[in-house]
Order: sequence, then C-alpha cells, then structure tokens
Amino acid sequence: MDFKIAVELSMLAHMIAYHSESRIDESVFRKLHAKCVEEVKRLNGAVELNDAYKYQKREN
Repeated sequence: MDFKIAVELSMLAHMIAYHSESRIDESVFRKLHAKCVEEVKRLNGAVELNDAYKYQKREN
C-alpha cells in the first residue's frame, strides 16, 4: 500500500511541477517541507487536497 501511495504522490508532484508558472525559492521550499512533515505527523497521514487548497488560497 505504501508503494501505491508513493507512486500517486510522485505523479501529483510531477504534474504540479510541470504546470507551475513560478519558481519556488529554496528557503520557501524548505519551509513548505517542514510544514508538510508537521501536518502529516499531526494528521497521521490523512491529508486532504481540499484542506491544502484552502490553506494555499488562505480560505481557512
């Protein structure tokens, strides 16, 4: 099951990177990584795309 999830995550990451119009500064990337690690730990891996979208759009 972990392998299947990793494949799906890889596909999503590549799609997002391919369609990204702006470059992400290395320090911003590190902060995002730390936030995602904390979030996955806090939610026990149950991250939802809708919540991430709202966070990125600052709707929550």
